[in-house]
Amino acid sequence: MNQLPLASRDVPVRILVVDDHLGTATTLARAISQLGPGVNVIPATSGKEALERVKHDAADILITDMIMPEMTGLQLLEQLQNHPAGRPMFSFLITAYDVPGLKLAARRLNVTEVFTKPVNPERICQVVVQTVEKITQAKPASKALVSKKQFTILIADDQPDNLMLLTRYLEGEGYHYLEAKDGTEALDKVRTQLPDLVLLDVNMPNKDGFAVLEEIRADPATRNIPVIILTAARLDAVEIQYGLNLGADDYITKPFDRRELLARIHTKLRAREAEDGIRQQLAAVLQNTSDPVLMFDAKIRISFINPAAQNLFTDYTENLGQSLAAGAGYDSLLQVLDQARCSNAPFLGRVVWPDRRVFSASITPLQEGGFVVVLRDLTSSTSLEQVETVFNQDLDQ
Repeated sequence: MNQLPLASRDVPVRILVVDDHLGTATTLARAISQLGPGVNVIPATSGKEALERVKHDAADILITDMIMPEMTGLQLLEQLQNHPAGRPMFSFLITAYDVPGLKLAARRLNVTEVFTKPVNPERICQVVVQTVEKITQAKPASKALVSKKQFTILIADDQPDNLMLLTRYLEGEGYHYLEAKDGTEALDKVRTQLPDLVLLDVNMPNKDGFAVLEEIRADPATRNIPVIILTAARLDAVEIQYGLNLGADDYITKPFDRRELLARIHTKLRAREAEDGIRQQLAAVLQNTSDPVLMFDAKIRISFINPAAQNLFTDYTENLGQSLAAGAGYDSLLQVLDQARCSNAPFLGRVVWPDRRVFSASITPLQEGGFVVVLRDLTSSTSLEQVETVFNQDLDQ
C-alpha cells in the first residue's frame, strides 16, 4: 500500500475505528496510523468499548462496521449523536450486506458514506486523507495566532462529571479555568477573579444561574463579562427570552457537542477582546476630557464617572453601582434623566448642582439601556441672564 503522508498538526485528528473482528480493526487502524502524525487512531472491537474510548474527548471521524453483536453500527452512531463529549464530524459505515432501509437510516444519522465489503484499506486511507483536509480547512487558525492573551474561564456547575468534562475541554484549548460548585461561590469568584467568560449552569444550590446572571449584570465591575448559560433541559421560548433579557450572551443545552461549545467560547472571547479594546480607547478619551462625564445603566445606577465628574462628588466611589438618592441635592439631574428616559432620544437639559453651579446636560440613550451624560459648566458666566443665554444657544444647536 502506498503511504499517503499527512502534515503534522498541533492537534491530531482523532479517528475512531470500530469492528468486532479484532484482526480487521487492528489492520485498518495500523494502515490509517501510517498516514502520519496528523492522525490519532483509536481502535475498538465493540460499540460499548467505542463509547468508553471517546467518553472524555470526541472523535473527529468515525469508521464503523455495521453488523456487530450487542450494538450495530447504526446504534453506535445514534448513541454518539447525544454523547456528552460530542459527535463525530464525519461518519463512515462499512457493511457486508445491502440491508433494506440502510441508506435511509444512514442519511437520517448524517452518515458521510456507506462502503460495501470487501473494502480495500487503501480506499479507506484515501477517504481519510480527503476528510482530514476538510477538517483542517474548517478549523480556526492556531490559538497562538488568534490571540496572545491566555483567557480565564469560570465553570459554574454543581455536577462533578460536568466539571471534569469541561475542564478537560478547556485545558485542551489552552485556557485557564476556575471552578464553582454553587451560585454563591460562582458570584464570589466572578467578583474577585474577574474571569474573561463564565459557563453558567442554571440549576445550582444556593443561587440558580439566572439569579447569578442578574447580579453579574448589576455590578459595573462584572457587567461586561460574557456569560454562556448551560442547561440540562431544553428551555422553552419564554425561558430563553428571560435569560437573554437578563443579559446572557448565549445558551447551550446539555449534552453539548465539544466543538460547538469551544467554537462559541472562542467567538465570545474574540468579541470581548475587541470590545475591551474599544472601551480602553474610549476610556482614554474620557479620562482626558475637561467636561464631567457620567454613565448610568438601565436602572439609573452610576456605572462610570470620569475624573472631571469625580470632582463633583466628595464620595463618588460610594456612588458607583448605586442610584443617586432623591433629596440629596441631585434632584435636578434626576429630573432631567427622567425626561430623557421619557423622550427615548438625545436630550439637552439644565442641571443645578448642590453647590449651586449650573450645567447644561447632554444626555444620550444607550442601546442596552441607560444613558451617557456630559455636563458643561455654565456658571463661568457672570449673571443668571448670561447663563440662560448660553443654555439657550446650546438648545438651538
